[in-house]
Amino acid sequence: MIANSGEYRKKNGQRGCVMMNNFIFENKTKVYFGKGGVKEYLGGLLANSGETIMLAYGGGSIKCNGVYDEIMGILNAQGKCVVEFSGIMSNPTYAKVQEGAKLAWASAMAENGVLKIGKVTDFQAH
Repeated sequence: MIANSGEYRKKNGQRGCVMMNNFIFENKTKVYFGKGGVKEYLGGLLANSGETIMLAYGGGSIKCNGVYDEIMGILNAQGKCVVEFSGIMSNPTYAKVQEGAKLAWASAMAENGVLKIGKVTDFQAH
């Protein structure tokens, strides 16, 4: 439950406006677009990743269009252990994001790579 939400404030006896503290948010995410991008860029990106990679994707079009096989071929060729997180809907719920985070932690990937395939509007994992 988000601490700033009305539901949280009501549950915890808080009323009125909640003041937000100053903060800085930085989101370093690169998004590669275009035909042949997986083949051209993925191998080089893996040089800076750990042994385990989380492959996060949606409903399965990745498997129909051949991208899944292409990615798995590259990951397997480089000896990476792949943990899959599928079924991510457009504009995923907080619960779905938390599900992915739990899977990442359970797979000991807190400091390793996450490869996200999907729409730009989906949540972004690093």
